[in-house]
This record gives sequence, structure tokens and C-alpha cells, in this order.
Amino acid sequence: MFCICKNGENMKKEIKYILFMFIILLALFSFQLLFHNKDYNDTLPEVKLKEKIEKEKAFAIMLSKDGSNYQKYESDEWPDDKYKFKEAKCVDNKGNLVDNAVGFDNKTKTVILETDKTLSCTLYFDHKETIEILRDNDNNNVLSTDIVGGMYRYQGVGNKEQEDETHKIVDNNYICFGTDKKEECINNKDKYMYRIIGITKEGQLYLIKMKGIEEGEDKRFQWNSKYDLTECEGETCEWPNVDIYKRLNGETSNGNPVFINNPRYEYMQEENDWYKKIEKHNWLYGDVANGLEKTTLDGEIIYGSTNNGLIIYDIETGVKPTRTYDYQQQKYVKHQWSAEKSIDAKIGLMYLHDYYLAYDNERNWRLNYDTNNWIFVDNNNNTASVSYEWTISRVGYQNEGNGTAWSIHLNGQVVSNGFGTRPIVRPTFYLTTDNKIKNGIGIIDDPFILDVI
Repeated sequence: MFCICKNGENMKKEIKYILFMFIILLALFSFQLLFHNKDYNDTLPEVKLKEKIEKEKAFAIMLSKDGSNYQKYESDEWPDDKYKFKEAKCVDNKGNLVDNAVGFDNKTKTVILETDKTLSCTLYFDHKETIEILRDNDNNNVLSTDIVGGMYRYQGVGNKEQEDETHKIVDNNYICFGTDKKEECINNKDKYMYRIIGITKEGQLYLIKMKGIEEGEDKRFQWNSKYDLTECEGETCEWPNVDIYKRLNGETSNGNPVFINNPRYEYMQEENDWYKKIEKHNWLYGDVANGLEKTTLDGEIIYGSTNNGLIIYDIETGVKPTRTYDYQQQKYVKHQWSAEKSIDAKIGLMYLHDYYLAYDNERNWRLNYDTNNWIFVDNNNNTASVSYEWTISRVGYQNEGNGTAWSIHLNGQVVSNGFGTRPIVRPTFYLTTDNKIKNGIGIIDDPFILDVI
């Protein structure tokens, strides 16, 4: 027998249609036997369906979020496009397993059943991998096909007017965090809306808050209150010890917590299930030399900020050396990022390379800059009184008197700012790999919604 069962509200009717076709084909099969063995004038025997087959006996659908624990699916609709067909297991009315009786077209949501027996089948569906869902909704092909700077990244511009032949709009990486209710997220974008910077090959989503954090009426924050060399000896003004790191990660330091344990973001309370969705990540930290493409120092080539994002990534992961200014020696010295200077924490800020690579692999944001990058704060419903923001990456002291860190300026250029200035702060974090997208297509009016498990 051959039949096609399609998705939709008419599934029950189509099951009846299958049974009807079964009767017709059985009758034709009986007629064919008579044709070969009897005269034409013989009377055809009456064909009756001996047992009514209920839908529940004919088909069962089982869903799994992790590929192993399957739960019965009760709806008359086929599972949505976040699930993909895995296999079907069918038995006949004697309990015998029937192989290869069922096929499934994931695109058209159509079951193809080929058999001459009465069967009961169980269809198994697995939740798609997160990257499969992202690519299903990547009509502009802005999610990189190759690993770029440690992950698959969204790369392109912030609005339609900025598009060119090679840079398309990134408008499909919006995701809600802190609520699984679409309307609540859309109506409270300041609080719940995020953007996906990228996804690691292991399946970790890397998010940045769409709009800057707020504390009361304050939307701007210091990187650190200490900045003079005499106050910043040793490790005092390195990332794990500065004010903004501590305040983002739930500690008090020249102010109260502004993200973790901030009552404004109740989902970032440590006992909250949403907080538990965030992976503790190993954040490397260090300096990136200002105003430098590459030079030779003590016979070794070193690099600085005046490069493309791939080289900046190599600096910020310790592959390529850079330089910093040593005030005790009164000269530039080699500086290389390493695991010795890293901290396990929930919350960080975007790196310098995150900004560069959000546009493409080649743009040099020190020399060639504009406001087109999708990750630029003004392309993300910025309502603060300024249009520049902090990164996690430090410039250091160079040959200046005060400590500086890298920020994104209002014209899109990466610039150094003194620790004590007050740009916007947008937290970044990694999700655990067991997080699943259950709804949405990634646009701002229909963002991805995470499953609450």
C-alpha cells in the first residue's frame, strides 16, 4: 500500500483516508487474484474491514530534546520545524517488526507509508541542534560557514541601507533571555532582548545584551575608579580586580552590583533558573597596543590594534605577541596574553576582536571605520545619552600617565578611554550547551525563545 499523510489540522481525516485507500487497494488486490484464477462471470466476494484501527493504534509520535529521553507528543499537528525526523518503528498485527515501511520528508512534513500490511508505527523526532535552527533562519547567509575567531559568527551590517555586495544585514540573531514569553520580551526589550554574537562548535551560544545595563537612572559606568599609575601597581587595575568586572559579576566595588544580583534584572539572581543557564567561562585578559600594526621588539615581530579582526583575535588569545609600557623600566616591553591571566566568571564584555569580526574578517576599525557594524550600539536601539561603550580589552599605560581600556566610539572607531570615563556597558556571556531554542525565527519582532528546562 502507498499513502501520503500531510501535516495540518486534517490529520484525523487523512488517517481515515488511509484506511479507505487500504480497503480499495485490498479490493483491487482480491480482484486481481480472481482475474487470474476464475472466469470473468464469477461474483466478487464482499470485502470487509474486520477491525477498526484507531489513530492512536496506527501512529504514535515521540519527541526528544536530548536524543535519548523520548516523550509522547499529543498534538494533532506535526512537530514544528525545531524538530527533525529520526526514525520510525512499525509492527504488524502479529507484533512482527516491519523494516523500512515509513519514510518522512522533513521539508514538507509528509509521511510516506508503503506496505501491504496493517501496521502500528511509532515516529521518533529529535530536537535540532541549535546551529541547525540558526542556519534554517539565516536567509541572508550572515552566519559564517567557517569558524571565525573561535566560533561561527554573525557578520554584517546593522540596517538595510548599509548593505553592499558583500555585507548583508544581520537582523536574524535576536534572542530573549530572562523570559520565555515572546510578548513580555518584545514589550521589555531594555531588559530581555539580546543578540547572538556567535555559536561555538560545541554549541554554546555567545550573547550580548542588546541595550546597555541600567542602575536607576544611570546608564553609564566607569571601567575602574582607579586609573593613576601610583594606584594601579601590579595587578590592581587588571580585569578581575576592576570595578566593572566586580559589579557585573554580583560584587560591590565603587557601587552596588549592576547585573548579577541587580534587582532590576531578577533573572540574574543567583538562585534563578535563568542564571543557571549561563556557563562559567574562562575569560583571558590583557593589553592590546595602541596605534600599532606591527613592529620589531628585541628581534621579535609584535602586533597592535591597527590590524584586522583575525590578528586581533590572535593577540587576545595569546597566539601573537603585542606590547605594553613598563613604567618601572620606562620602556615598551613584550606583552603576551596567556591562561595565567584569566578568570572563570559568568559575565564579561565583548573583546576588541568581537567588534572587528562582527563586520567581517578584514576591516581595520582603527583606520577604516563607520557606524555600519551590526553590533555597534546605535544599531541596537540605544537610548543612552552617549554612543560609545566599553570592551573587556585594556590598552594599558603605553607611554601615558593614566590607565586606558578600549572602547567603541560614537563614529564606530575603536579608541582608548581612561578607566574613569563613563561609556555604556553591555554584558556578554556564554550559555550552557543544553539550552534549546523552542520558538521564534530570530527577528526583533519574533526573536528566538529558549526552552525553560
